[in-house]
Amino acid sequence: MRGEVARAALYMDVRYSGDKANENNLQLTNDLSAINSDSIFFGKLDTLLEWHIADPVDTAERARNDLLCFDYQKNRNPFVGHPEWVVAIYGNPGGGAMRVESAHNLWRESPIRSKANRLRPAPSFP
Repeated sequence: MRGEVARAALYMDVRYSGDKANENNLQLTNDLSAINSDSIFFGKLDTLLEWHIADPVDTAERARNDLLCFDYQKNRNPFVGHPEWVVAIYGNPGGGAMRVESAHNLWRESPIRSKANRLRPAPSFP
């Protein structure tokens, strides 16, 4: 369960980059003093990375991701389909993670993000 929570939070961090009107630039952080109800910061990054690694994606999580995509939201959490992207974007817990801005840029430049997907509130994966 912790892995699912971690991947949801990591997706929110990448997805909500503040590049749309009235959209916050949500950011994970290890600075707990920066987290409050009025800030853009949420979640302790290293803890979420540990949870992601300790609780890998399973068949049930993939099925839920597919159900949400096909029946409701029409988009997926990319970290369920490609859990390796978490370490590629954020690094390992406690070590040299990319800055959040770099993660957002990597997402924007991703070859899977087609022109049509830029118009949607979230990406869609095959």
